Amino acid sequence: MDAAQNLELNSTELQQAKVHLESLPVVVNFATTSRCNMNPPCVMCLRNVEEHPQDMAWSTLFRAGYIAHTASAILLHGVGEPLLYPRLFDVASIASEGAFTLFTTNGIFITKYVSQICDHISKISVSIDAASKKIYKRIRHESLSTVKNGIAQVVAMKRERDQETPAIDISMCLMRENVVEMADFVQMGHDLGVDTVHFYHMNDGPEYDWEVGWFNYQMQHCWIDPDTHDKNVWKALDKAGELGVPVIFDGTRLFDGKTDFPFADNPCGPGPPEHDLICDAPWRNMQINSDGEVMNCCYQTWAIGDLREQSFAEIWNGETQKGIRNGVITGNFHDYCVNAKCPPKGRV
Repeated sequence: MDAAQNLELNSTELQQAKVHLESLPVVVNFATTSRCNMNPPCVMCLRNVEEHPQDMAWSTLFRAGYIAHTASAILLHGVGEPLLYPRLFDVASIASEGAFTLFTTNGIFITKYVSQICDHISKISVSIDAASKKIYKRIRHESLSTVKNGIAQVVAMKRERDQETPAIDISMCLMRENVVEMADFVQMGHDLGVDTVHFYHMNDGPEYDWEVGWFNYQMQHCWIDPDTHDKNVWKALDKAGELGVPVIFDGTRLFDGKTDFPFADNPCGPGPPEHDLICDAPWRNMQINSDGEVMNCCYQTWAIGDLREQSFAEIWNGETQKGIRNGVITGNFHDYCVNAKCPPKGRV
C-alpha cells in the first residue's frame, strides 16, 4: 500500500468512525530530539523546569520507520531543535515520494544546512517570537540577526533554483511581552519573503507555572489583558491585508470573538475529509517521541505506548488506542484526552 492508497483508506475509515483500522497514520511526527541549543532556555519553554535531553535512537526509527512509506506527511520535530539531530535528513529521505516534510526550528543553525533543507524539506516553521532585537533577546537570549540571515539564505536558494519549497513560516508565541510587536512581525515576514506568518498562544496547565528572571508564566498569558491583545491582533491583520501576507492563527484569535478575516491554512499534509468527529488525531496522527514513547498528539496526558517494549502495530490498534477513538466517537473522552488542553476542546 502506497501513501495515496493509505490516505484513501484512512479517510474512508475515519468517515465510517471505525475503531480498528486497516490503514496506517497519515501524518507521522518523528520527534527526533529533545535536545536544544538555546541556553538558557527560551522563557516560555518547559525546559525551564524539566529537561530530558535525548536523541531518537535509530533502533526506534527501525521499529516504526515503515510507516513513513505510507504517510502523506512527515514531521521531524519535537520539543528540541531538530537541526541538532545528526540524521535529520536521513529520516526526511525515507518519506514516500511526494510526501509533505516539515520541521519547526529556532533558526539559529539554518545557515549550516541551507542546501539540505532545500533538497529534502517541504516546509520549515521558524519560531522567532519577536520583531525587535530587544524583545527577541529577552525571550530567546540569542541573536535575531542570525535567524533572519538563515531565512534569507533559504529564500535566496529557492529563487536561484526556481523552486517553491521549502515554504517558510515564521511563528510568534503570543505573550504580553511581545503582543505589541504583532504588526511589526507581519512586516518582518513580508520583508524576509516568507510564505506565512503564524501566531499562537502559550500553553496552559498546572505544569506551566514558573518564573525566570523578568518572566512570570501565568502573568504573561494574553488573557490577563484581552483588550491589548485584541487591539494588536487587529493591527497585525490590517498590516497583513495591506501587505498581502497570509496569516495562520491557532486557537482563540480575538477574545471578543469577532473576526471575519480570512486566515491561511496551516498545511502539514492533506486536510481532513468531511466528518462529524470533534478530533481526528486518533485516526490520522501518530507522534513518536525521542525516547520511544508514542502519542497521537502533544496534548495527550500520557503516552499511549512505548516502541522500546511494543511494536507499532500493537500500539496503533491496541486497546488504549481503540478506547481513545471510541471516546471521541461517543463524546465520552478517554482518560488520555479528557483533561487535554487542545484546540478541539477550546484551547486558547
